[in-house]
Amino acid sequence: MVSLRILMFYWAWACLLCFLLGPPAAFCQQKSTYREGELLVKFKPRVSLKASSAAHARVGSRVNKCFTKTGVHLVKLKAGLTTTKAVDLYKANPDVAYAEPNYKRRPLDLFPNDLDFSELWGLHNTGQMGGTPDADIDAPEAWQVTTGSNGVIVALIDSGVDYDHEDLSDNMWTNDAEVNGSPGVDDDGNGYVDDVHGIDAYSDDTDPMEEDNHGTHCAGTIGAVGNNGIGVVGVAWNVKIMALRFLGISGGWTSDAIDCLEYAIMMKEDFGHNVRVVNASFGGADYSQAEYEAILAAAYADILFVASAGNDSQDNDVHPCYPSGYDLPNIISVAATDRHDSLLYFNDPLFTGSNWGETTVDVTAPGQAILSCKRGNWYGYMSGTSMAASYVSGLAALILAANPAYSWDQVNFNILFTVDPLASLDGLVLTGGRINANTALTCTPDQLHLYLLKPSSGFSVPKGKPAVVKVLAGTCAGPAADASVTVDFDNGDPSMVLHDDGIDPDLVAGDGQYAGSWTPQVAGPVTITATTSAPPAYEDVSRDLVGEVASGPVIEKFRGLKEPGTILRIIGQNFGDNQGDSVLHINRMTFDSTSNRIKTWTDTKIRIRLPFVNKACEWFIHGKGTCRKRKVWVTVGGGDSSIKTLRVKKPVTLCP
Repeated sequence: MVSLRILMFYWAWACLLCFLLGPPAAFCQQKSTYREGELLVKFKPRVSLKASSAAHARVGSRVNKCFTKTGVHLVKLKAGLTTTKAVDLYKANPDVAYAEPNYKRRPLDLFPNDLDFSELWGLHNTGQMGGTPDADIDAPEAWQVTTGSNGVIVALIDSGVDYDHEDLSDNMWTNDAEVNGSPGVDDDGNGYVDDVHGIDAYSDDTDPMEEDNHGTHCAGTIGAVGNNGIGVVGVAWNVKIMALRFLGISGGWTSDAIDCLEYAIMMKEDFGHNVRVVNASFGGADYSQAEYEAILAAAYADILFVASAGNDSQDNDVHPCYPSGYDLPNIISVAATDRHDSLLYFNDPLFTGSNWGETTVDVTAPGQAILSCKRGNWYGYMSGTSMAASYVSGLAALILAANPAYSWDQVNFNILFTVDPLASLDGLVLTGGRINANTALTCTPDQLHLYLLKPSSGFSVPKGKPAVVKVLAGTCAGPAADASVTVDFDNGDPSMVLHDDGIDPDLVAGDGQYAGSWTPQVAGPVTITATTSAPPAYEDVSRDLVGEVASGPVIEKFRGLKEPGTILRIIGQNFGDNQGDSVLHINRMTFDSTSNRIKTWTDTKIRIRLPFVNKACEWFIHGKGTCRKRKVWVTVGGGDSSIKTLRVKKPVTLCP
C-alpha cells in the first residue's frame, strides 16, 4: 500500500523531473528538441567535394560523419555559432539542398505521467523488481495506436468498485437516466432504482461500492485513468467500467453472478449501453448449467467473457475451474505469469500459483505483484489470475476502441492469435503464450492460424465410442471467410470435415470453432492432423495431435488427493459389458534417477462395482497417510472386461 507521505515524495520528484527533463509522454507533436551545435546538411546533386568543403569552411563547421546512402553530412559547428544561425547560413548557399537541426527522437512508446507507472512491470518491464526486461504486454507501444475509448464498456462482475476513487471515478460507467432523474425512482424503467454505476446483487441493492479491495484492484488494471499525473494507469486509459457486485469478503453465489451478467446483457440489448466485455475474476470447482447458459447468452449479445483460470497451481484440463472452464467460444480463460514470463508460482499455503490447462486455458498475462487501486484512494499490490484476467479485459477494450465494429469472436481471435509464444508456456496453455497488446493492435490478417481444442494432447478415447474433434481457425482479425477444416487419421479411420454451423457438436455458427463427431474404428496409436484452408487468400495450416484409440478401459480424468483422508476421483468409460465386480489397481510410482527405472511404491487394490454398462464411472477412494506427488499407473481388470493398464499423463498427489 502506498502511503500519503510516499505519494507526496513521488509527486515532488515527478515535478522536479518534469522541470528538468520536460514532459515524459513521447507524443510526436511535442515541441521540437534538437542537439545544439550540430546540423544535418545535404548538398544538391553534382556539387563537388571541393565546393561542399568550401561551404563548410565558410560557416566554420567540420564534417563528423557522411551518410553514404543519402549523402547527408553530420556537421559540428564552431564554438559560439548557434544552430538556428548556422541553418540560415547554409540555406543561403545555392549549393545546399537543405540544412536542419539534429532533432531528438523519442521511442514511439506512449509513457503516461502517472506517478507509479514505473512500478507497473506488466505494462512495461524494464527489469524493475528483479524482472526480465520486456516480459510484458508492450503497452506503451500499443498506446501509440489507441489509449482506449469512453464508448467501450467493460462490465466488472466482482466485489464492487470504489467508484469515487481518484484514479477511477472519471472512467466509471454512469447511467445518465438515473443521474438526471429523480432519486428513489426507476427512471429508465429497467427494473432497478438508482442504478447509477451498476448493481449490488450481493446486498440486493443498486450501490456496488467496494467493501473489500479485489474489484477495485481489477478495475484499476483494466482502466485506471491514464496520464492524469496520479497513481497508476490501466491497460485502457479511456474506458467505462460498469460495477456489478456479487462477491462479499467470504465469496458470493452463482445466482448473484448470473444476476449481474444478465444486467449487463439487458443494459446492452434493451437500453443501448455498449457493454462489450465482461471481466470475471472469480471461480469455483462446481459446474453450473445456469451460469453456462448465461455466459452463452452473453455470446449471442456480442459480449466477450474474460475469466481467470484460478490460483490452485493445478491442471484445469483435469480439475476444471468455473466459469473459465466452460466449453464456450466467447470465454477467454487466463493464467498468470510472473515478471520472468514463467507461469506464476508461490510456495504459499494460501496461494500456490496459477492454474494451467493445455486445452481449457487460452492465454497468460502478468499476475505477480501487480500494483493497482484500492478503496479509499489507496494503492497496493495483489497477485493471481484475477489480475491477469484484468489485463486481458483491458486489452479487449483497446482492441474495440481501435476497431469498434469488431464482434466478440474477432476480439477473441485478435488476442489469441497475437500472443508472444514462449517456451516456458508451451503445453501449459492453448496458445503457449502471453498476450501482447502492441501485436494485437498492429496485426495484419495475412495468415491463417489453427489451434486444436478437442481432444486434448495425449488423449485416449475408446474404440467405437463417439468423440468430439474441435479446432479454432481463422486470422488475427477473426474467422476467415470461406475457410474449411479437414481432419485426417493415420490409423486408417476415414477423414472427416469439421463444420462451424451451430449444429451439434458445434455450438455457435460462424465463430471460428469447427467441430465434428469421430467414432474411432481402429485401436492403437493415432495421430490426428487438422488442416484449415481458405484459398486463394491464405496458405494452408496444419497441426498434429498424438494419442490412442483404446480397445479396453479409458481413464478420462484422474483427480489426485490433496491431503490424507480426502477423495480420489477417477472418471473412465468402457470398463466391460457386465455389471459385476471389477478390480481397480492403483500403483503409485516414481522415477529413480540413479537407476533410470520406474520404482513401484505401493499397490492398492480396491474392489468396485460397475453401476452402469459401458458408461462413465466414478470411484471414490479414501487415502491415508502422507501425501506425495507420484507418477501413476492404473490397472483395471476383473469380470468380463479385459485387463488394461493406463498411465496418467501428469504426476498427481496420492496418499499411501
